[in-house]
Amino acid sequence: MELPRGEHTPEKMSEWCDRYRRRGEECWGEKIARNDAEQRYWILRQMTEIRAGDRIIVPKMPTWGSFCVAVASGGYRLDMESRKDPKGDDFRHMIPLESDLRVVAHMASADAQMVATSLKGYQSAVNTVRKEAYETLSTP
Repeated sequence: MELPRGEHTPEKMSEWCDRYRRRGEECWGEKIARNDAEQRYWILRQMTEIRAGDRIIVPKMPTWGSFCVAVASGGYRLDMESRKDPKGDDFRHMIPLESDLRVVAHMASADAQMVATSLKGYQSAVNTVRKEAYETLSTP
């Protein structure tokens, strides 16, 4: 289910937290406290606002000394289908991507170095970045 950007109401947060807690018990056998679910919601909120056309930087992908630049082809959704193989049954956060991914080595250019350096400072699971160098690197 995609949520419209910026329309995060207490009701939507409550609904998300209820689903998260339920899935935590079903999938991982863990009881998740309401407060913990609310903290997770605020950490992942930015991811739920990703829409088609947004640029995404994936650090350390495919190697430690590089990152991947991708463009979202659709918005965030939570995959509710369980996998038969438990090793493939991850957290189920999904963002569809356009097929033309770009791998950038950290030392490829001054812009790549700036992006690589700035990625090291981020401590959150999802971050919003607005820097001109990202725009340069994501343009073929």
